[in-house]
Amino acid sequence: MLDTVIKLIGDHPELWGRHRVTLALAERGITVSEATVSRMLPVARERIAIERNREERARRSRRSRELAAMIRRDERDARREAEVRQWFEQNIHPGITAEEAIRRISVVLSETGWKIKTTDLTPTLRELADAYRSAVCNDPNLPPEDVWLRESYRWQDQDHARVAALNHWVKRYRRAAHARDGESGNLPLSSGPGVAFSETSGG
Repeated sequence: MLDTVIKLIGDHPELWGRHRVTLALAERGITVSEATVSRMLPVARERIAIERNREERARRSRRSRELAAMIRRDERDARREAEVRQWFEQNIHPGITAEEAIRRISVVLSETGWKIKTTDLTPTLRELADAYRSAVCNDPNLPPEDVWLRESYRWQDQDHARVAALNHWVKRYRRAAHARDGESGNLPLSSGPGVAFSETSGG
């Protein structure tokens, strides 16, 4: 009976008076005196308050965890962007040709045995992916199997499209290196995931 009263007034806060609760119970086929309801209401109210406090603490704890996770993500993204910018400053400068710049970027993007993921993206890598898509899509001789790059501008998740473009770049570079060297194993591969921009990769 008490659980029924708790659910009733929990679902309908306006039914806290003993008379209204008694009538609401009667409408649900439960006959009980107002005196009995009057004794149950304080206990029901206390349990409801305890449950609401528990839920509020859980919400606050969840918000705190989400905020901490967001701060950690922002710090991680800032570190990665700083690494990428530093690599570009050290390796891509006015003294090299466009072909050499592309080669160096291709090498560093390939320095992972894993596919690039959306969590690897930084503002600079997003710009790089967009520039690559633009260059490839403007190619009048774009192979049929690469037409999806043009269609990727209509994808709902543009970060997913950018990652796909960067992985396409890496795949083309490795295929070209394989044709040159006879085996793709000549490419430098790291043992962990992520784009390895933390070390200089030019030469």
